[in-house]
Amino acid sequence: MAEPAQTSALAPPESARSFFDFSEATATVLDLLAKQLPDCAVFVAYHDDDAQLLRIVDFRGPDIFGIRHGQTLALLARPGADGVVDPAPAILASVEIKNADSFVGIPLELQDGSHFGTLCAISDAAKRFHRNELDLLTVLGRVIVNELDRERKEEELEKKHADLVEHAEQLRTDAFSDALTGVANRRGFERALAREWKLSRRGTVESYLVLIDLDGFKSVNDRFGHAAGDRVLQLCAQALQEAARGTDVVGRIGGDEFAAVLVGCESPDDAVGYRERARITLERYLKGEDAHVSFSAGHQSLAESPSPVRAMDLADQAMYWQKRQRAARAPRSADLASKMGRASRRSNPPASEPAA
Repeated sequence: MAEPAQTSALAPPESARSFFDFSEATATVLDLLAKQLPDCAVFVAYHDDDAQLLRIVDFRGPDIFGIRHGQTLALLARPGADGVVDPAPAILASVEIKNADSFVGIPLELQDGSHFGTLCAISDAAKRFHRNELDLLTVLGRVIVNELDRERKEEELEKKHADLVEHAEQLRTDAFSDALTGVANRRGFERALAREWKLSRRGTVESYLVLIDLDGFKSVNDRFGHAAGDRVLQLCAQALQEAARGTDVVGRIGGDEFAAVLVGCESPDDAVGYRERARITLERYLKGEDAHVSFSAGHQSLAESPSPVRAMDLADQAMYWQKRQRAARAPRSADLASKMGRASRRSNPPASEPAA
């Protein structure tokens, strides 16, 4: 009987999945061997060390050997010093395999050095296999390995590409998202605002811009610390998101300033409704918290604004008008200038509806 060639033990799970999906090259090789060795059974076996099984992946040959596709045999040998398991005992000692008087196995070793499986042949004749047949099996085993290596490389490239796409998407998300609250940052929000302003001006869809500024937020940081302040900002963002619809865009555009584009909002009453829903939701979120804040808000129709910048300015004026109304006093000019940065905000109330 010819000395059995050995094959490996553990194959990576990814390799195993690839191997069972892999069929065309294996079938071609076995078809060729079946013609060259018509009196023998030829098959490809995979070592499943986790299950301690030898699996017959594909098979060609007479029925007299008792071999079939998908057959599993208990592994009877342990890895040798080189970590390789000899498949011969599992095949020759199995009660399912018959008439196996000669056996030869060609290891299927991948380029990374891992042993993947074995290309096997058995015969009912003693000392059946000769040097030229061993050389043929070796060459055809290399054909299987080359094809398998190619498929693995393609899978690795596809995975790398998918990872790069995912990474790029994450970078894009990070570039336009506020790290603290998870809503859009100013850059991301201004992009969305510019897009929706164009659509509104074309008459494609009516949208409203809402600006929100937390009242008395500085005192939260002063009294309770910045961790409590961060918590308030996160809850405010969540409240604005919950009050919004799936098509709306919510962003944090400054320290305690937020904004929302209400896509498909057709009337100022709907914008006021959004503001009140957000206010009620924020009050509910803040129950049980040490810090309590409310906010002032203003809105502006995008279709009636000559530019996105002007829409922000008009909504900002409306928001500060409401803040003055809520404080029941006119703000000092220094406070107003530091917050608004523009002398125009000390002008008359804007046309946009300043709901309290």
